[in-house]
Amino acid sequence: MNKMFIVIAGVLVLGILGFAILGNKNSSAPTTSPTVNQPSAEPTQPPQEMTVVLTEQNNSKQNGVATILEVNGKVMVSIAVASGAADISQPAHIHVGACPAPGAVKYSLTNVVGGVSQTTLDMSMNTLTSQLPLAINIHKSTPQISTYVACGDLKQL
Repeated sequence: MNKMFIVIAGVLVLGILGFAILGNKNSSAPTTSPTVNQPSAEPTQPPQEMTVVLTEQNNSKQNGVATILEVNGKVMVSIAVASGAADISQPAHIHVGACPAPGAVKYSLTNVVGGVSQTTLDMSMNTLTSQLPLAINIHKSTPQISTYVACGDLKQL
């Protein structure tokens, strides 16, 4: 009977150990897994862009568009209009207010020459649009600064 008792005790011990090992695999004990360097999951904002339709004023025939695009936290204003008189530098500004008769100059833009201009403003698109109403206005020339040849209103994004 001693042998039988030792065999039964051994089977029980093995059974208990086996159960303990199998039960441990299904436990909620923390496990470690290799870490993998993954790129940041931060969402990227698409660039904000606005198109402003520039409508002729004073029979100038200078219709066009201004594209306003935020790049690296700065606003780029690109103007393309039907060309005015050859070799004439036409002042361009962002004015307070709305077309056809906006108010004071808020931001000076690079003069339009040959129908094009490009300016970078040191501000975000949100800063610019928080100041609406604003309008882009192109003037006939420096000597004729009070004559507008094209105007377009900025809109909320």
